[in-house]
Amino acid sequence: MRLLLLGDCHFRSSAPARRTDDFFQTQLDKMEQVKKIYVEQRCDAVLQAGDLFDSPKQPMNVLYCLKELLQGSWAGQFYTVPGQHDLYMRDLTSLKRTAVGVLSVGKPGSVNVVGMNGIPGPVYIKEDVCLYGKPYGAKPIKKMETDGFHILLAHVSVGPDKLWEGHDLISPAEYAEAHPFDLIVLGDYHYPFEERIGNTVVINPGCLVRLTAGERDIAAHPQVVVFDTETKESENIPLDIKPAKEVFSELVTASKEEQVSASVLSMIEKLKKGIGEGQDFRTALSLLCKETGIHESVVSEIDSAIEEAIHE
Repeated sequence: MRLLLLGDCHFRSSAPARRTDDFFQTQLDKMEQVKKIYVEQRCDAVLQAGDLFDSPKQPMNVLYCLKELLQGSWAGQFYTVPGQHDLYMRDLTSLKRTAVGVLSVGKPGSVNVVGMNGIPGPVYIKEDVCLYGKPYGAKPIKKMETDGFHILLAHVSVGPDKLWEGHDLISPAEYAEAHPFDLIVLGDYHYPFEERIGNTVVINPGCLVRLTAGERDIAAHPQVVVFDTETKESENIPLDIKPAKEVFSELVTASKEEQVSASVLSMIEKLKKGIGEGQDFRTALSLLCKETGIHESVVSEIDSAIEEAIHE
């Protein structure tokens, strides 16, 4: 069986900071490339490793375009697990109210969500190929002691290199030892890697798009991976992308990234301190925004988003 492995997509209608292109159209164009590769490589299914969307609530045009794109050659063969960005408040029970949940409705839906409703798997995507799903925050999964090729599709922070000081990261070797599947397909960590540990192949295809103008994102080249379950061979297939200077207004140097990281860590510490002194989270966040000079309109949007999340 030939599988197309796809990492985090983060579909959204708005552009990330510093991107100057039509970001949503860029995402759609990339998915058209992915679909073409699926056909040319004679793939049988797509395994997408979570964070299909950048947030659980999406405009209707985003849902419509993606649902339309998921028809045709790979209809019914697109499998995913919810990442934290796909869920409200990282709560798995919110799935039916999310964009991913909407796309999963029907038999088959535009996407097949695995690892939900207390049933981690397996889903037999072929007679002898078993697929297990581990959404973000779900309990650990054990492989059934049966014949066949066993795949774990998981959205979990696993990677070869920590992305910042204090990053709580599990190494691929540690994860493979705890989850001895034939193939583990990972999301959440945005940068591609492949490691073979014993009889287990661990693959993260990497993020479909460059979300930031930081050096690590710019150095990464969006790709998909085609994997053959019979030979256990994989092929990385890069996507066509424009040079960073054509889609970003400014590239962020390492020193700038460090400054931003330090600023974020400082905000977190101040929030912890504020809450510890008896303030609730919303009050502490509001005061901190004003203290750091964030415009009132942004503060209002943050507060509205929190209010909406509470009442979802």
